[in-house]
Amino acid sequence: QCKFIQQAIDSVLMQKTNFQFEIVIGDDCSNDGTRDILLTYKNRFPDIISLHLSDVNQGAMKNHINKMKCCIGKYIAFLEGDDYWTNEKKLQIQIDFLESNYDYTICFHKIRHLYKNELIDPVYSFDGKLEQDFNLLDLAKENIITTVSVVFRNNLIDKFPDWIYEVKIGDYVMHMLNAKYGKIKYLPAEMAIYRMHNSGLWSMRGYEFKSKAFIDLLDKLIPMYEEKIQKGLLTQKAKWCTSLSKYDVESAKKYVSMATVSDPLFLQKWVEIEYPQILNNIISSKVVRFFLRNGGRVKRVLKYLRIIK
Repeated sequence: QCKFIQQAIDSVLMQKTNFQFEIVIGDDCSNDGTRDILLTYKNRFPDIISLHLSDVNQGAMKNHINKMKCCIGKYIAFLEGDDYWTNEKKLQIQIDFLESNYDYTICFHKIRHLYKNELIDPVYSFDGKLEQDFNLLDLAKENIITTVSVVFRNNLIDKFPDWIYEVKIGDYVMHMLNAKYGKIKYLPAEMAIYRMHNSGLWSMRGYEFKSKAFIDLLDKLIPMYEEKIQKGLLTQKAKWCTSLSKYDVESAKKYVSMATVSDPLFLQKWVEIEYPQILNNIISSKVVRFFLRNGGRVKRVLKYLRIIK
């Protein structure tokens, strides 16, 4: 991240706030020149930057969790070394909101993607132009929060799950744990850039990798929540299984089969997503007439029935 880390740090240092903040940075045994840049910044801003250097590679999740434990402030904002903030009042805006609204634990905002020097608007599943409220169930159905945009209350999590170091998606775990204690606010102000590049740990990973990573994580999250939230997580898992089937059919079959055996509700969710129109027609009183008028759909219905069997 040596090409990007300076811009990331500068975007935090430019923040104009009426409160003090600390920049906690963890260098996980980098060897690309990033450490030299970090040491220079530490010498320039010794009272603001808390620098933690590791002589062995801990792995992304362990480095991430260990640095979170070093944060002593009332709030935490995430910023990866290849992303950056664009609004000098970002922290003030989000923390002002959380200070005035104690029933919210998380605040995030609109971002833009940067890919090959071109700014791209992200595709949201909701209207990104409007201020909106979300809750734990919304988050269970979809990871709506981009890491570079989030600010949340610190010290809500008493103990991290034992499996936390095994997963590849740490920010979503944090959001799911924090959202148990309050609502989530989305602000439509664009205040950060999420950089997509060939060296990105996540942004340039293929959908096959991402699908498997999310499915494995959701399997760990599901037992931690009540039935209502479990259904939301199962809905998201069904979407990732469908995504995986486009790239690795055998793995997708394995995940669907394993999930169905352990939880029949999963099959219901998967079928609802993969074959919504067919499902609606099957439970419709006009299903026979539908078959007669739409002979081309019969093969798909037979495929659906084989999946159910």
